[in-house]
Amino acid sequence: MHDWGFHHEDRRRRHRRSRHRRIRAHRIGHAGSGVPTGSVDTTPVVTRVDVDGDLKRDTVRLTRTKVSQDRYTFRITVTTAKGKRAIRDVHVADYVDGTLTPSDIWGGTAHLDGVRGAEIMVDRGGNVGDFPWPHVYTWRNNRIVPAVAPRATVGDPAWTVADHFTLVAGYDFSTVRGARQVVATELKGRFVNSERLVYSGTRTTYRWAGGTWKPVRTTKTRTLSEDRARDLAGWTGFTWQQ
Repeated sequence: MHDWGFHHEDRRRRHRRSRHRRIRAHRIGHAGSGVPTGSVDTTPVVTRVDVDGDLKRDTVRLTRTKVSQDRYTFRITVTTAKGKRAIRDVHVADYVDGTLTPSDIWGGTAHLDGVRGAEIMVDRGGNVGDFPWPHVYTWRNNRIVPAVAPRATVGDPAWTVADHFTLVAGYDFSTVRGARQVVATELKGRFVNSERLVYSGTRTTYRWAGGTWKPVRTTKTRTLSEDRARDLAGWTGFTWQQ
């Protein structure tokens, strides 16, 4: 987290410097092949959870299958309790000299939408930048497919999660009258009197219906304090199971 005691210009400069250092540190020593020069622990992530919705635990496995000059390929494999198998390859940009492992991008599993079975989350941001880049996948018709975020598209299904002085974003899940519901928050930060950081933006309620998230209402927030805004960041209403 940022040290909020700094003057806002100092915060911005420090933020830019720290991000530059992170990116530079990840790229130093990159030989151009994208392949690490030393040994990397690429132990798969394996967990058991009901994915296909039959109330029986399935096996979820995340492996690293390939590293090229500019990206990784990770593979999600689900083997159901009945023996059905589905595979989904996901790509992550190579910012860390070929050393990113399955556990580095693994987000966990949780039940999000109105279809029985858990979703699977991975962070495709490559551990670089100011925000994660979470992508969620789900089981549909014996395939692993993207679970598209509210207000996102199939072409760009990523979910927006941030806890930063420029942006706070997150999702609050619940079940209301038997239907899954999520409130998506997006708040922009600004400084008041050069020192006090406040946020304002929108909170949109979506309800699961007809196999997708349907918007119900959007409300503009009042001006929120930093502490109140940060309470709305990230994922709430459930826990990603590791």
